[in-house]
Amino acid sequence: MIWRADLAPPTIRSEQNCHPCPQNNRSPTLGKDIGRQVHLARCPRIRTVYNLPGLWQMVIMPASGSRHDGTALALQGEGSHGAFTWGVLDALFESGVKPDAVSGVSSGAILAAMAAQGFARDGQDGARSAMAKFWNRVAATDWLTTIAKAFGHWLPRFEIGRDVSNTIAMQGLSAMTSMFGPLSVNPLGQNPLRPILADLLDQPALYDPAASTLYIAATAVDTGRPRIFSNAEITIDALLASPCLPSVFPAAIIDGVAYWAGAYSGNPPLAPLNARQPRRLILVRAQSRQRVGVPEKPTEILNRIQELAFQTAVEAELSMLPAQTHLIEYNADAALAGLPPASRLNTERALLDRLFYAGRAAHRAAEAA
Repeated sequence: MIWRADLAPPTIRSEQNCHPCPQNNRSPTLGKDIGRQVHLARCPRIRTVYNLPGLWQMVIMPASGSRHDGTALALQGEGSHGAFTWGVLDALFESGVKPDAVSGVSSGAILAAMAAQGFARDGQDGARSAMAKFWNRVAATDWLTTIAKAFGHWLPRFEIGRDVSNTIAMQGLSAMTSMFGPLSVNPLGQNPLRPILADLLDQPALYDPAASTLYIAATAVDTGRPRIFSNAEITIDALLASPCLPSVFPAAIIDGVAYWAGAYSGNPPLAPLNARQPRRLILVRAQSRQRVGVPEKPTEILNRIQELAFQTAVEAELSMLPAQTHLIEYNADAALAGLPPASRLNTERALLDRLFYAGRAAHRAAEAA
């Protein structure tokens, strides 16, 4: 459970934001304000409350007998590049991993939610199935078509480029988003992920004690501070806020606050995971940490600047990793080599499958090392 930094310390909270208490098997419900100490006293999954710069955090421990294995996952996404994260997770879950807690941003946040509800339904197999359903829907929807139709009426013959190649269309869309705001490029404010999540998100499953504790990040536009959504706060809007690219989509509005992608403030945020002092932390990097050569094209330069900024945030938090926590990293550098920056918007089946299998191969390589 997370309290935003712009709120007072959590002396009073509503039950609607409380993680369900396994002792009485209650789901979060609307109710009268209750004192924090009352909740702490009655809920055995609350271990501690701690203060971090900009965050108040209540650590929610796994329910006894929930078969978690002391593992925390930190998941990057970066649009379609999150298919690499999907591949790594698919292999991890196939090998028997069940995480206590998961932190995620962008498509990594959506994967975290899908996996958590899948675990609650049918263990590792359920998690793998839920993630696959999401990406299958993304590939079938071909989100570029939605955006193209939104502004194709004033961008002459855009569809010609799209008919030739999705990659060509991606390059054109990248150029357009660098010159115009989201309301010009996407005047209807459409987000093709909304109907997908409306069909697939199972919020009650996230309340189940068998579900991992989730920390989904979005960035407040006005303050630049992160807001972390935990299980009972995760809605379609929260999952749309985490990957919200301001050049393509209007800011996500939640509780009257505008949010952009969570990677701007944490990629993903590790503080909630570090506070749990996990036995091991598995970090899946879906953005290039290292690139060969110096970018020269304007779009490539801006992309590399963004990558460096995003990686700086996670590197700073890695320096505060608990001494007893073993860090395992999977990076997508080889899988993303040669792909243009705009490929993060490409939802063609071939690209998603390529990155998925690259993620699984990265896991096999790590196991063999």
